[in-house]
Amino acid sequence: MFRDANIEISDRIIISNPVSVILFLISSDRTNQFLINVFILFCLSGCSYFPDFIITTHFEYIVACKHERPDPMDKTRFEMKKLIPEDLPEVLMLQERVHSTMADPSCFVMTSEEEFSESLEKDLCLGIYHNGVLAAASLLIYNRDTDRNLGKKMGFDPLECATLDTAFVDERFRGAGLQRELISCRLREAYLNGAKYSFATVAPENTHSLNNLTDSGFEIYKKTHMYGNYLRYVLIRTATGGDLNAVNT
Repeated sequence: MFRDANIEISDRIIISNPVSVILFLISSDRTNQFLINVFILFCLSGCSYFPDFIITTHFEYIVACKHERPDPMDKTRFEMKKLIPEDLPEVLMLQERVHSTMADPSCFVMTSEEEFSESLEKDLCLGIYHNGVLAAASLLIYNRDTDRNLGKKMGFDPLECATLDTAFVDERFRGAGLQRELISCRLREAYLNGAKYSFATVAPENTHSLNNLTDSGFEIYKKTHMYGNYLRYVLIRTATGGDLNAVNT
């Protein structure tokens, strides 16, 4: 089954208007000519179904052709806001979509619905929207006494430590610096909330996220197994007064 936002399509599609579909296929510059030929052949043969292999290999591609790909460099269309409990379904959908596009899914362990629900009530959840569409999301675990506080796991006073928890960006907007913006904003909020230290984790092979964190002042604290025995770097950063001006403008 193919899912994208509110679109849900079963594994077979009844062709109710073959002519309109053919016209649409021909009008798309990116449509595979082979697909057009196969489609016409099935129509002429009286078949009212696409074979499964066409659905699974081509339909998502066709739907994508109908929408203009957003320009991730157009920062005038980005808006950051604090997420609320009502945003949970949208956040979970984005997280699942990002996870499904990862070349190595072990680099990104998904946050559970229960954990998101808790943080939407007790912590800071930030979302970045592009023309009203959620493009990125992140969590900051405040300096509170919880097992989700990495500082507590590392033996620090949890009331002095914040955790830059999960952050994920829709693949269409990667390269726009959204992850760095989310890091900066969370560091500022951690400082304002009285945290002396900020912690984060990253997979050693996830060099992009690792560079974003180290460029933001984090240092590798230790290397250990976490999240179901996945190898991770634990990073630490000491808060500074400069964190108040950390948000890029």
